[in-house]
Amino acid sequence: MTLFRKVWKLDGIEAAEIIRDEMDVPVIFLTGYTSESHIKRAKKVKPFRDEDIRANIEIALYKKELERKQKQAEEKIRRLFFAIEHNPYMVLIIDIEGNIEFINNKFSQITNYTSKEIVGKNISFLQYNKVSSGIYEEMMAKIASGKEWRGELCIIKKDGMSDSKYTVAMPVINIQGDIIFSF
Repeated sequence: MTLFRKVWKLDGIEAAEIIRDEMDVPVIFLTGYTSESHIKRAKKVKPFRDEDIRANIEIALYKKELERKQKQAEEKIRRLFFAIEHNPYMVLIIDIEGNIEFINNKFSQITNYTSKEIVGKNISFLQYNKVSSGIYEEMMAKIASGKEWRGELCIIKKDGMSDSKYTVAMPVINIQGDIIFSF
């Protein structure tokens, strides 16, 4: 007889014993049987007191609610990422030192840089010439002070050609009020 067939013929108490012994997983066992023999067998799997059962059920329900909220948050993040990735405008996310953390599809299409080629490099990598360096410094200073910057930003594309784009750069501030990155 295969193991599957052996397991298939087990009752709930026997299955709980195997789970507890072989998988080292805590077991909460509820049964509709009220006979003394069933209760004694169930207590062998996990002796219990009423307050233990209540605490374990509350913990299990709390963990389930946390899992539900985590799935909702993950779905929200996935949707936001999709919206940024497929935005019709260029999106560039940099940290407070000016290091590039993210570019969206539109940025790649316009500049011909892939994410692998540009992420991790400083934004100064995109400066077209010395004249534009002052604009970059002005933009970074404004963001570092917690304010939004707007203006023409001249970037150098992968082919060496320049491209001026009206740009809005703003800080992103965490819960503690610290600037964590801008885009």
